[in-house]
Amino acid sequence: MFGQLSHELEVNAPASRAWEIYSTLCLAEMVVEELPDIVQKVDAHRGLRPIQRSSGKHENEKRMKETEVIEGEYLDLGLTLYRVQLEIIEKGIGSCIIRSTIEYDVKDDFVANGSRVSVQPLANIAQVAAQHLTKHE
Repeated sequence: MFGQLSHELEVNAPASRAWEIYSTLCLAEMVVEELPDIVQKVDAHRGLRPIQRSSGKHENEKRMKETEVIEGEYLDLGLTLYRVQLEIIEKGIGSCIIRSTIEYDVKDDFVANGSRVSVQPLANIAQVAAQHLTKHE
C-alpha cells in the first residue's frame, strides 16, 4: 500500500532566508533546542542523526532536500519505502511555503503499520523554523 502525507506552512519571510535555514545545520540546531524529542543528536559533520540510516539528495536550485530511509525502525515495521521531501517554495518577494512530504509503501502483511507514519513531526519543525524566520525578519 502506497501512501503520501503532506504539510504546508506559509511563512512571511523570503524563500532565500528559509532555505538558508533548511539547507544548513541551523535547522538541526533549532530542532535540538526547541524539539529535543525528535532527534537524538546533532553531528557537526553530518547534521541530524536520526534513529534510521538514510540516503538523500540536496538541490539548492530547487530549494529541495530529499531523504530516504534505507535501514531502521520504519523498514523493520514492514515499510519498503519511507522518503521525506522538504521544499521551500517562493510565494512572493517576502513570503514562502514550507512543504514537507512523506511518501511510504507498506508490505501487504503490515498494512496496519502504515498508520504509524505521521507528518506531524515535520509540521512541528516547520513551525519552529517559521517562528525563527518571522522573529528575525
